[in-house]
Amino acid sequence: MTDYLNSLRTIRGLPLVSIAPAHGELMTQPITAIDNAIDHRTKREAEVLGRLSAHEPQPVAAITEQLYPGLSGDLRQAAGAQVWAHLIRLGERGKAHSDDAGWYAATG
Repeated sequence: MTDYLNSLRTIRGLPLVSIAPAHGELMTQPITAIDNAIDHRTKREAEVLGRLSAHEPQPVAAITEQLYPGLSGDLRQAAGAQVWAHLIRLGERGKAHSDDAGWYAATG
């Protein structure tokens, strides 16, 4: 997630006219699209952190179900990967840590 957000910030500084994503329509307002993606990921990270407790482990699957209720199959797996990426980033930033039981909010 850290690399993804850094890459968004990097391309935001380029003189872009449009973005042609791998799926979806041509984005003709690239700065707005990039800012929206960064904002969405930042908000999702806060939601992931909000699901953590300092004392009770939270498995990735439980956090995924809370944030993306009702998904199944490939969509659930993709959502779990997003949650995992946010947890790794939170860990890198000293806001979360994990053990074999799950993820915790950092204290102090």
